[in-house]
Amino acid sequence: MFQSNKEKTAFVTPHRLYYYKFMSFELKNACATYQKLMTKIFKPLIDQTMEVYIDEIVVKSGTRDEHAQYLEETFHLMRAYNMMLNPAKCVFGVNAGKFLGFMVTQRGIKVNSVQMRVILETPTSDKEQRLNYYVSKAMVDVETRYSRMEQAIIALKNAAQKLLESPGEKWWTLYVDKASKAFGSRVEYEAILAGLNLALTLATTKLEIRSDSHLIVRQIQKDYEANDERMARYLTMVEDHLKMLNKWTVKRIPRMENLKADALVEIIVTLPIREAVIWSFGGSYLICLSNPEAKYVLVELHEGESDNHLGERTLAHRAHTQGYYWLTMKQDAKNYVKRCDRCQRYALIPRVPFEALNPVTSPWSFAQWEMDIVSPLPIVVVQKKFLFVATNYFRKWVEAEAHVSIKDKDVSKFVWKNIMCRFEVPQAIVANNGP
Repeated sequence: MFQSNKEKTAFVTPHRLYYYKFMSFELKNACATYQKLMTKIFKPLIDQTMEVYIDEIVVKSGTRDEHAQYLEETFHLMRAYNMMLNPAKCVFGVNAGKFLGFMVTQRGIKVNSVQMRVILETPTSDKEQRLNYYVSKAMVDVETRYSRMEQAIIALKNAAQKLLESPGEKWWTLYVDKASKAFGSRVEYEAILAGLNLALTLATTKLEIRSDSHLIVRQIQKDYEANDERMARYLTMVEDHLKMLNKWTVKRIPRMENLKADALVEIIVTLPIREAVIWSFGGSYLICLSNPEAKYVLVELHEGESDNHLGERTLAHRAHTQGYYWLTMKQDAKNYVKRCDRCQRYALIPRVPFEALNPVTSPWSFAQWEMDIVSPLPIVVVQKKFLFVATNYFRKWVEAEAHVSIKDKDVSKFVWKNIMCRFEVPQAIVANNGP
């Protein structure tokens, strides 16, 4: 560890202050720093004769002679960087070994038998044989703030995706029912879209949709038209999802045959659920808020403990990253920032020009000139109606001369006589290519 960085790792004890002389893996960035160092040391050999992950090193070879040569190259690099090894953790000349929890052999990578011991030693009865799977789900980001029930749902969904075998040519059935009469067919379409998303996630190729809504079924079968603009958008989204399936069918069933879906609806209605959870297949789960809850979230993020008064776009993005969502999120954030008195009084007004500016600098006097032609001038006796003007960037010195016409030789003569002969050869002459 660098001498200047040792004091940054100091910690207090009852006796005195201490600091680390060597990098400790308990530091937050120790693993990343150590991996960067190992990659730098063994860069010529990585992916060629060895593999490195933090403090795990494997030297690979096809024959014993090559193995000895590759080990010599590895030890040479270690000696150059004063790196030491622990002999108790080193094994040489083996045909198989453990690396990152797996067994690496000549035939490939195999599962570590020690880790599989729990599964192999699971007791089973004589009459049946069961295959056990073990899966886990680590909560990340906003998922750590979910309730226990929501985390259990996430874990079950993750387990279902990992354990469920490929559907193949098997027909799957989707039962649909709405849990709210206030929104009518809109909720029914939302349920169908959620089921289609789940079916496509599980690689389903054949799907049968069963619903007790005569209107929804007829619209999907194109017997009825969706006159409402919102329902038309829902119908278009359902058709786009159905195109991803090889075969599909939609069927209307009587309410008495939809008892399972109805029972789930009754359970959901009776539960004291005050918030809806959006199931996002591409990222984390978001909590859908009502208007009062959304207003409270905006107030806390804008004027809460941080009191940083975010802009409209940043405020909406911050609410989304905190795990919240509602339909009018961006518009509500924009209106709230506009109504904020402190933001209107003390906010920084951007005065950035619409186009990028090109700064012009001159390193020394008479090094850079700007040249232009002024015309037409009032005609005098000598008929000189054109004016050559050259302005120095640094001193603002002006050279001007009137001419009868504009020709190459006149311009060259003016530059030679008024600029080069008086102020030496300039570094640059800028013109606007005008007449």
